[in-house]
Amino acid sequence: ERLLSAIDTSSHTVSIEMLGARRAMYQICRWTSLGPPPPVPSSPGSISHKYNTFISKSKFLHALHNRVVNGSRWCMMDVKEVWELRSIDMKKESELNKLTIPQLETLVQSPREVKKTILLILTLNIPGPGDILILLLIFFPRLILTRHFWTREQREEFWLADIKKGVEAAKTLTQSSLPSKIEELTQVQKGLLSRLYGGIFPWSSSKLNQRYFLTHNIDSRLDVSSLTRDQLLFHLYIRRVPYVINESEDSLRKRLTNVIEIGGSASSPVEYLTSSLRSL
Repeated sequence: ERLLSAIDTSSHTVSIEMLGARRAMYQICRWTSLGPPPPVPSSPGSISHKYNTFISKSKFLHALHNRVVNGSRWCMMDVKEVWELRSIDMKKESELNKLTIPQLETLVQSPREVKKTILLILTLNIPGPGDILILLLIFFPRLILTRHFWTREQREEFWLADIKKGVEAAKTLTQSSLPSKIEELTQVQKGLLSRLYGGIFPWSSSKLNQRYFLTHNIDSRLDVSSLTRDQLLFHLYIRRVPYVINESEDSLRKRLTNVIEIGGSASSPVEYLTSSLRSL
């Protein structure tokens, strides 16, 4: 009996250690492009379990609750990742090579969203403006929220709208010769290139170079064949490649492969950053 008890205890300890290792590995290797992390089931009898049981009586409220909870967890994971990587020099290829692709994904997409999210959280705590903002969250999710709180269908729709807007604003860049170095671009050209990638005002040369280094590093290591549909849409979005709503995975994969190949043949950062325009 003692031997069996020891074996059971040992097995239980190993199981806990394996579970902890899997959780740690999940934190390290989590791709933000995969979408919100899997929900954590609440313990039977806990307050959260009772609340979930109660709110599940309304499909709309339950779905909205899950979006807020899962979106908050997803957002906080990205915020934590950005904070932990704040000391990385994104102009040094040697430092970027040490990062995983999931970390590079977060650095490409999350910093701008983090600022918006922090502002959102602060505003929600102000009586009056916070109440108005709650209504805007429901009726104008694209305007107020980040991708963390959108549904899968909304991400596909909103991203495509942003891509089309950026491509339309920047399409004249390919109609004239451009310098090879970002620093040599005129202020107007920087403004158009910034709008392609979602900027309202012209980005600095440093920020445009940062975008180049991060995305180019991802391209050199990305296995397109292994990506899910959500990931394909994410990577088309950060490269500003238009797609079609409900487009097949095979077609999306071909689009992404094509733009990566075009970017791979680019002879300069400027030519690389305009790859999406030349892939149309």
